[in-house]
Amino acid sequence: MPTTAISLPLTPKRAHYDAIIVGVRCAGASTALLLARAGLTVLAIERRPYGSDTLST
Repeated sequence: MPTTAISLPLTPKRAHYDAIIVGVRCAGASTALLLARAGLTVLAIERRPYGSDTLST
């Protein structure tokens, strides 16, 4: 499936995050959600423009 490249700002909006999640599949998205609900500031990064329901380690 072809994907479209997107440009993101190189400078994050915040200077500090409590947690940075790399890979926002099932486990990463769930972790980011739970941390945010606990009051932490979270940055979630995914290389693809869409998520996936695949588990991997």
